[in-house]
Amino acid sequence: MQYNQFLKFLREQERSKLTIQTYARDLEIFIEWFKQETGRIPEPDTVTPLDIRDFKGQLETMELKPATINRKLSALRSYFKWAQQVKFTAINPMIGIRDKPQSQQAPRWLERKGCHALIRAAEERVQLADSKRIPVKMTATAREARRDAAILALFLHAGLRLAELCNLYQDDLSFGERKGSATIRSGKGGKWRQVPLNRDVRRELKRWLNVRPDIDQSHLFIGRRSRPLGPRGVRHVIERLAKHADISEVSPHVLRHTFAKNLIDAGTSLDRVATLLGHSNLNITRRYTTPSQTDLASEVERIAWSEEE
Repeated sequence: MQYNQFLKFLREQERSKLTIQTYARDLEIFIEWFKQETGRIPEPDTVTPLDIRDFKGQLETMELKPATINRKLSALRSYFKWAQQVKFTAINPMIGIRDKPQSQQAPRWLERKGCHALIRAAEERVQLADSKRIPVKMTATAREARRDAAILALFLHAGLRLAELCNLYQDDLSFGERKGSATIRSGKGGKWRQVPLNRDVRRELKRWLNVRPDIDQSHLFIGRRSRPLGPRGVRHVIERLAKHADISEVSPHVLRHTFAKNLIDAGTSLDRVATLLGHSNLNITRRYTTPSQTDLASEVERIAWSEEE
């Protein structure tokens, strides 16, 4: 199926590692399904629209979410478009194959109370670590508490993606007297952008940089072994803070959504929100204008006539 050549093409296009891994996994599922159904390995010029419809039907019988089915179809769509461009097939079997309809749902974000609880949890960890350390000596726990507070601030107040935060270097930060910014060199699709840093982020970053070990490692965030903090480590940081704040289902992606929602609620225009988030398509940003259940409940309460119970 020229599977490896397609993945090589994606890498040459500087698609993100996560995108390539997801496409690879979805294509492998199709390949295995095709082999079981036909007893043959699928080649670009032997797959028909009927095969695709049967595969889509199989996915539907598995009661997968529409978004999951559409993601797998998207992987096939990208693959066969590439196969046609490089002359592996004359006909694209994805032509006429529609995505499964899905309702527009608002991304999950934290309400203001949840944001305050997380920030409070981060600050409490700093204070607790400081109360236990020997005067003048900075302990690993106290140092990590400041690092974790800076990580939380970047997610909540700058809306970085997980991979973008992990790939930040010290030299990517710029501080002035009353402003600052972070240069994102590893955005989605290899795009470059500059993200302004408000005073809360600048304060937390400076607190971390003041205690960050002076080692031969240029990544901004490092672990106890002086190695760059990876995605798993960062997720663990957020999960630990969420547990301390007694909040469930918090992730770096939820914090990025929270940043976007707060901007929308503050009246920031869609084009500016898209620029800050690194979106190339306004339709992606427009999701944050979809009201949540809390938003809808607040609107309904506005027309209540009775007094508070």
